[in-house]
Amino acid sequence: MDYLKNVQREFETVDLLLKSESQTGRTDAFILSWVKVEKQIRKLFVYMVFQFLAFSPSNKNEIIKAFVPFRNLYFDNYISGFDAIYRTSFQQIVGGDYDELRPKLDEIRKKYRNKILHGQLTGHGLNAKQLSEQVEVMRKWITLIAEKLSSEIGYDGLESSAFRKFKEPTFSSSFQFQIGNVKELDTFIKESMGGRI
Repeated sequence: MDYLKNVQREFETVDLLLKSESQTGRTDAFILSWVKVEKQIRKLFVYMVFQFLAFSPSNKNEIIKAFVPFRNLYFDNYISGFDAIYRTSFQQIVGGDYDELRPKLDEIRKKYRNKILHGQLTGHGLNAKQLSEQVEVMRKWITLIAEKLSSEIGYDGLESSAFRKFKEPTFSSSFQFQIGNVKELDTFIKESMGGRI
């Protein structure tokens, strides 16, 4: 697995927007980049769920349906879910760069993301250069996560399908929390991830 190629592929459209002369190109690149940040962590979490021995390709649609009713599963919820399942925390896997990038990502989320995604004024007057800088923070985060997680769990969160098994079939037996069926997954989402319907 070549995570750098996957990152490059993931950002092809973002790069087109950054290079464009479009008046909204940087804003559009920002929005798309944030969606990619959230999508990567969601896919990593789904990959972890799929590792449980109870799940096989025949359960794919059931697993997807388990997530659909929840209206509040975001970035932090998926990291909480990951940390509740895996033997090593997300922060520990990512290492020292986590402490540098996570606060920047939180700032993007709290100061700009909601307003920009909903077409509202941020009150910060971000210009094209500043928006491009925020995109680069998100690209750096996605690259870092892809590198560290592909090495740790065999998946970078960017490849097309999260519904794949790790090379060792018993990988999930070392997890600190076990899920045995879709009903237990539903309970886990509510209790460990703060999922609300």
